[in-house]
Amino acid sequence: MPKKVKVVYVLCCIFIFIGFVYVSIKTQIRENQARQQVQAQQIQKRQEEKKVEQAKRFEVMKRLDLLKQHVTNGKLKQAEELAKELNQEDPTNSEVFTWWGITLVKGDRLDEAVDKFIQSAQINPNSARTYIYWGLTLEMKGKHQDAIDKYENALLLEPENSSAYAYWGASLAKMGKHDLAIAKLLEAIQFNKYNETAYGVLVDSLFHQGQYAKAWEIVKRARDAKVKIQQDSIDRLAAALPEPA
Repeated sequence: MPKKVKVVYVLCCIFIFIGFVYVSIKTQIRENQARQQVQAQQIQKRQEEKKVEQAKRFEVMKRLDLLKQHVTNGKLKQAEELAKELNQEDPTNSEVFTWWGITLVKGDRLDEAVDKFIQSAQINPNSARTYIYWGLTLEMKGKHQDAIDKYENALLLEPENSSAYAYWGASLAKMGKHDLAIAKLLEAIQFNKYNETAYGVLVDSLFHQGQYAKAWEIVKRARDAKVKIQQDSIDRLAAALPEPA
């Protein structure tokens, strides 16, 4: 092959190779740009979805606060209707089920309330409030030990929850286990010296144990904390042992 032809051939090969590399690089650049554009669109979409979800959660929280207000104010019909609406919009919101259950308890629909607490705990097993109200509902049904089991669950989550100790003590007192009740009620007061339920049940349990002087000490502690104890309990205690001077 003549030298000139060889040179032309080599140059053609070089140009072809350079062209191939150029096209390949250009294609890769376009593909990278396309991927980056897709990724940017996906990120933007996720951000927009996140904003929508946050706005939705905020709206649910506002309406959940309204549900709590309805329950507190005794507007049970409005509370139940709102709970149903919120549940349809967000079926995985455990708080909706809990407050729905509380609404039903206040309406004396205990079996339905228990069902709501079960559903709430299935969604979120880490809510002490749910277990406490569940326990109170079982207590109202006369299921003292089952109620205690729920208070124990609450205390596993919140070991210093005064209400759980107080209600546990109240259940024990109703079972006639006043010595055990006293221990739980003292713990309740230890964690909250203003716990009215704990003081009241504690005075009664001490009375049943014949510890009248100790009961008067608890009455004094309650008065110092400006916590009211039922007058019937005071009168019964005074009949057994007049109040020390």
